[in-house]
Amino acid sequence: PFSVGKIERSGDVIGYYPPDFTTILSPYLTIASASSTYEPILPAKVYVSVLKNGDKSVTATGTTFATVDGMTVDYQSGSDYNISTGEFTAPRTAIYIIDYAVNVIDNAPTYTEFISAVVSVNRGSGYVREMSQNYADTQKDTLLITIRAHYMTQLNAGDKVKNEIEIFNSGGTVATIRGNSTTARATYQTIHSIT
Repeated sequence: PFSVGKIERSGDVIGYYPPDFTTILSPYLTIASASSTYEPILPAKVYVSVLKNGDKSVTATGTTFATVDGMTVDYQSGSDYNISTGEFTAPRTAIYIIDYAVNVIDNAPTYTEFISAVVSVNRGSGYVREMSQNYADTQKDTLLITIRAHYMTQLNAGDKVKNEIEIFNSGGTVATIRGNSTTARATYQTIHSIT
């Protein structure tokens, strides 16, 4: 048997260590000196929220992808979102939740059209469309629709994320990605780390 020291946080014992243990116990707890009380060093949370500024028209024939850009930063923890490109760059490795909603006016000239909200990730080898949420319009009409994508994934430091819409039809269409008004958040994106 050997004696141990206590690791405490706010008065609660959260672990024990040998008295001479002065190295890192875990990614979230650093032992700095020989004492019985240590505060875990937790990574700073990453978060960003952006809103669409103004409308964007997309003309599509066949399959067309369009980046949802022209956003305004609502708030963010750092400077990780590029409003010029519509890209978020992960500042550190963590599990992230991506919540994305796009409000679209769909003017379908044919009877079959699919619109998807797409989350694309560049992990160093170009963008890959990793998640999509689809909407099928089977009427020749004009509709106002909202599509929402919710995605959880691990991003490494330097990985990039962008949101797109995918439109497929056989006759050509004009879809309008709606911007935000003073009363509603029509198109938005939030990203935050959970580890």
